[in-house]
Amino acid sequence: MSSSRTFRTLCRRELKAAFRTGYGWVVAAGSAGVVGGLFLMLLWKAEGTVQTIPTLFATALTAALPFLAAFATMRPFAADRASGGLEVLLTDPVSDSAVVLSKFWAGFAVVVAALAATVGSLVVYAELVDRVGSLRATSLAVEYSRTGTACAVATLLAHAAAFSAVGTLVSLLSRRPALAAVGTLALTLPATPFLVGALADANLPQWLASMDVRPAARGLLDTRPIVLSATVIFLALFAAIRVLEVRRWKL
Repeated sequence: MSSSRTFRTLCRRELKAAFRTGYGWVVAAGSAGVVGGLFLMLLWKAEGTVQTIPTLFATALTAALPFLAAFATMRPFAADRASGGLEVLLTDPVSDSAVVLSKFWAGFAVVVAALAATVGSLVVYAELVDRVGSLRATSLAVEYSRTGTACAVATLLAHAAAFSAVGTLVSLLSRRPALAAVGTLALTLPATPFLVGALADANLPQWLASMDVRPAARGLLDTRPIVLSATVIFLALFAAIRVLEVRRWKL
């Protein structure tokens, strides 16, 4: 079997494990409700300011990314280690990179599904806020921007992939899914204030200030956050492949 075919087979198996068991759908549904409430909070806080819907959406979704990544990636490796399935998988004639990448893509797919479901819920929340006068931030100007939406999606997916890669590595190093989730949160949560601009007034260095997702949502795409995310993805997956390689040699 060719390496590409092996990789596709592993990806299909991981995706089936994530969505046929209902786990992926639970993560997506839970994120839709939680982030929807966060969006309402941000909308009320923004009263009296001029914001765009992509800006509010991007901020709410980015704030939820550590939790989405933690729950989406805590099972693939950690559950296999807990059940002994990882040792069985390592005896199969598949490359370490194919195993790691298939687990990463499965976790990232769950995160993307959760983000898609959450965006749908945010549209409903936005309509609710617009119709119910008692909930609406009356001086808030909500404007759509196609460019801002595209830039926000690109930046958001880059961050989501980076967090998913970190979660994949932590899951491989953990013996239980719960420990993997806690470890992923411990590594990704500290980055969230920089990504949502919570420290914008702290006179940060320029490269840290550029991590703020809000300018991207306004149509100002900065490549530095994407390059940083790509670097994190490469380093995390490379480390995961090396760890798995060591595990294989120990069998």
